[in-house]
Amino acid sequence: MSNIYDNPSGFDHSDPEKLKIPPIYQKKDEAPEIKYKNMIFKPNHLFQLQFFILLQEKTESLLEESKLEYITIETDLRQLLESFKSLFQKLMIENISHDYLFADALSKNWHLLLKIIQSNEKRRSLPKHLSLLQLFIKTVQNYPENTEHTLGFYLSEYTGEKWIPFPFMDLLLNLHEDALLKKNKSILNNWVLSISTIISDLRIK
Repeated sequence: MSNIYDNPSGFDHSDPEKLKIPPIYQKKDEAPEIKYKNMIFKPNHLFQLQFFILLQEKTESLLEESKLEYITIETDLRQLLESFKSLFQKLMIENISHDYLFADALSKNWHLLLKIIQSNEKRRSLPKHLSLLQLFIKTVQNYPENTEHTLGFYLSEYTGEKWIPFPFMDLLLNLHEDALLKKNKSILNNWVLSISTIISDLRIK
């Protein structure tokens, strides 16, 4: 009992297990501030700091993924347009209107181009290369004008078939003959130039 009176704090110095060291608290006004990304956080705001860091890391990750996806899409579009361009150039110099493999390749490329435009339809404004692509697709879609079954119709409807409808073959043959007669002023050459313009715009990016 004498220990209690000798030691107002109530500690028994003879028992090391009961020995306690009181923590040193810093005054609230003197608490160190934490700086992060030009922002200042108080020690009692550590949860907010952790949340801010996690949010920023997640945002940066999403932006990086979006950037990589964008690069992939643009690269694929260039390759697709190059393929489409080479098919038109082949038709310009060779009568392959009856070749179902050619028609199938042309049709598959066409479907992929349509998907690219459809996936961007909700955007308020299209980049220049997509605006040019949209205009190109409309031109091909409506050839020849004032007809019910256009080239775009056959390219959209006949994919993977081992035969070509006669009206489709006639359209391809007309394009081939037009290229032989008019050369640089032909429809196919104009389409090739349009594709080249879109590709050039993509390379500038």
